[in-house]
Amino acid sequence: MNASEPTKHIYIDTSEGLQLFSEKNKNISWLGFDTEFVGERTYFPILCLIQVATEHGNYLIDPEALDDISLFLNMVENPTIVKITHAGENDYRLLFQEFGVLPINVFDTQIAAGFIGYNYPISFANLLQGELRVNLDKGPAVSDWESRPISKKQLQYALNDVIYLERLWKGITNKLQEKNRENWVTEEFNKLQTEKAYSTVPNKEFLANSLLPKINTKEKLFLMRLYQWRIKMAEKKNKPKERILQKK
Repeated sequence: MNASEPTKHIYIDTSEGLQLFSEKNKNISWLGFDTEFVGERTYFPILCLIQVATEHGNYLIDPEALDDISLFLNMVENPTIVKITHAGENDYRLLFQEFGVLPINVFDTQIAAGFIGYNYPISFANLLQGELRVNLDKGPAVSDWESRPISKKQLQYALNDVIYLERLWKGITNKLQEKNRENWVTEEFNKLQTEKAYSTVPNKEFLANSLLPKINTKEKLFLMRLYQWRIKMAEKKNKPKERILQKK
């Protein structure tokens, strides 16, 4: 591979390209994936890129260019395909909240690593170094994933998140089997396959406010309604809650 060129991949930004991807990978047994999204300027995160690795190659799916990504979402829900992620909870939460998709048959390398002796939560870079002796170049501290075209450096950074997932999955699975801990980790994976994992706790911010023990009932009611109003307006305007009302 030319040092200036990203790892070989197929960039998908048309419905025809997504259809070809789906047909090529209809019988796969595993799929590694990650996402890049932006959540700083809006209440609802913006899905900017989906990185995928399968036995047939590496793919970058561009949701900004596609009206419908259901062919990929169907794979996330397909019980015959193992979905491999690292710290995939946020990716699954985004897919659930935006598309109503729940993953089935998952394997998360960060969670699994905790059952073979690593401290939890371990970073992807540290797990790669520990398991595969791979040292990743540091990616950009801040990257604008909404802008097009995506730079070669960004493309490689994105691909690095998926091209090693299969090897991690197989290596960690072997160690789990040796330690007879497969059932333990399966219990944790099952939690990622439920709506409860991605549901918002009602009045979570209100209940966590340190002022509660110090104020009376009337003031508590006002504070709770203020939090509720803040969320409602953030959703309506699709702006971060802090831009509606700063949290003190």
